[in-house]
Amino acid sequence: AHLLVTVIFGAISCSSAQQQLAPTPPRGWNSWNPFQWEQSNFTEADLKATAVSIKNNFQVYGYDTVTADEFWELSDASSGTKGSIDQYGRALPDVSQWPSSANGEGFKPVADYVHSLGLKFGIHVLHTVPLDAIKQKSPILGADGYTVDQIAVPHSCPWNKGWYGVNMSHPAGQAYINSVYQLYADWGIDFIKNDCTFAQNMDASNIWAVRKAMELTEHTFVYSLSPGSGATLDQARSINNAVHMYRVTGDWHGPEKAGTNGWQEHLEQAALFVPMIQASGYLGQSWPDLDMLANTIGTDGGQRIQMSLWCMARSPLIIGDDVRNKTAKDLWYYTNSDLLLINNASTANREVSNTKHGDTYVTSTWAAESTALRGTFYAAFINVGSSSTAMSASFTQLGINSTTCNVEDLWQHQAVGTASGSYSVTVPAGDAVVVALSACK
Repeated sequence: AHLLVTVIFGAISCSSAQQQLAPTPPRGWNSWNPFQWEQSNFTEADLKATAVSIKNNFQVYGYDTVTADEFWELSDASSGTKGSIDQYGRALPDVSQWPSSANGEGFKPVADYVHSLGLKFGIHVLHTVPLDAIKQKSPILGADGYTVDQIAVPHSCPWNKGWYGVNMSHPAGQAYINSVYQLYADWGIDFIKNDCTFAQNMDASNIWAVRKAMELTEHTFVYSLSPGSGATLDQARSINNAVHMYRVTGDWHGPEKAGTNGWQEHLEQAALFVPMIQASGYLGQSWPDLDMLANTIGTDGGQRIQMSLWCMARSPLIIGDDVRNKTAKDLWYYTNSDLLLINNASTANREVSNTKHGDTYVTSTWAAESTALRGTFYAAFINVGSSSTAMSASFTQLGINSTTCNVEDLWQHQAVGTASGSYSVTVPAGDAVVVALSACK
């Protein structure tokens, strides 16, 4: 299976450069969970060491992008008002954390280094104008006579007040956004995580303005939106053709950090957004995003639940662990080739049944069909309850028009016999089982 996945990744990687963007759910690594979440510094040295580990240990599994999340541009992350800007009011990296950005180099040296490893480089951006530029009344590149303070409007971003939105009815509004994304293109940025602009912070005009600015650069960006608390299908349908991935949940740090919510939001939103899996995106596809893979899950069963749901729902897979000293074996749950193949090459992904205690999920059963292995079907049995539970799915639910199939447990990597008309399994509390059904007849 591992060899097959590697071949499929390679085929998609070659074709995507020629044909379309994000033809499969994007994969990579993001710095927020292991570094900035608790306000610790994240530096150029940290990113470079991470990129080397991604190259050596995880790129073969399709993880190909490293992203610097929030606060790369701020000298004082707690206030959000002391970031360095250029003469046109565009945020620059904090030289104390990114020394190669000195003398106006910006992120180009870092991007060049990441590219030299055969990887892509992404950055987090807030929506959209740094307060420094407003205070300094910076001129807008490409809009003579206008200054940044004239196009800035208050934008409710509860976790960082140092950023304002753009008045898109102003004649210089688009010009400012164009100048920002031309700078990112000049740096060689490949991936943009545009924060505080979707779901509860919805600003479709900004999302589409960014898309227009990206087009004008003639540079290729993969475009991501966050966060996703309260995201709706209507919101997704209003922007999916502008982007490649968009969060459909709030920030995720594992069920232990979610209080009474546990897995509920992710199970509910994954099922709700089934109609948007592999919908059209800008010059390619777009994908509902269940957020970064949490680095705080304390049990093997919890890791299996997370990866099973993310892969069956075909969510982007963004590692949120400190991987500088980790191998693929250490993070076995992110490198299961059979699960990754479901994420990469399956169709008809859907929740087929669930059980609830009141409104609270206890179990969820998902189904899908492989587009890489002819005649192979998948079933995922997820138990977020507090006791072992017998779970089953009929062949009709799984879309199988046969009498018997061979069954393989994809987490245990072993054949488990045959199934006739249905498949049943007892799933331990807080765990998941994923099986492949094949050679059906």
